Amino acid sequence: MSRKLRVKLITIPWELEVPTLTLASVAAVTPEAYFDICIVDAVRERIVLDEPVDLVGISASTPRIKMAYALADYYRSQGVVVVIGGHHVTALPDEGLEHADAVVCGEGETSWRRICDQMLTNPKSISGIYKDEAPDLATLPQPRIDLMKIERYQSFYYPIIASRGCPQTCSFCFAKRMTHGYRTYPIAHVIEQIRRRPKWVRALYFVDDNLAGDIEYTRELFREMRRFKIPFGMQVRHEFSHNQDDLRLAREAGCGFISSG
Repeated sequence: MSRKLRVKLITIPWELEVPTLTLASVAAVTPEAYFDICIVDAVRERIVLDEPVDLVGISASTPRIKMAYALADYYRSQGVVVVIGGHHVTALPDEGLEHADAVVCGEGETSWRRICDQMLTNPKSISGIYKDEAPDLATLPQPRIDLMKIERYQSFYYPIIASRGCPQTCSFCFAKRMTHGYRTYPIAHVIEQIRRRPKWVRALYFVDDNLAGDIEYTRELFREMRRFKIPFGMQVRHEFSHNQDDLRLAREAGCGFISSG
């Protein structure tokens, strides 16, 4: 191949405060030897439509899905291979296929690796609904936050992740459809995320659905975090508040606020 293929990953957030790590995680498993890749946050920066690109990946939830479909339709009209993922098309993949060459359901790394391989060998084979096996979190590289314009986000919401999914099955939550069960990253992986934060970051935010899904893991993580002395927020179920020792440990680790369901 005479040149690297150009990949543009577009996220269309429905909220402003907390950046997602979805596309940074997908970018991390994209082979750098064969692809030039960028991440664009459509809420915070202008999408350049006339620059050359070979493959576009779009992630959007329901509140932004019309914009996602419009972008997908445009890029396909230009002969670009388009892949869509996220909550909405995971729930309605056939609808997503009306606007994209392929729809990735749920966690995306394994499917995206396959799509990259297809892009290198036979781009026309990229088609249909992709529901591949869950990635092994212990083998995943660090999210490519360096590809995000992270300085455009608030300094109190630097995203990190320690787990995926939730062991509960609450009726109001879509986590059980988006993930392959509850799993945790190695604690060393999480600590490395914290170490890599820019100096201007004032607080972290765990984007986990339920950081306390495995309470023994969470306690060990909090003990490791005490040495950093950096504030953070997290999402947990309300039962977490029933144990005063866990609340105390969370506070010692730096927890400043909790979102609960």
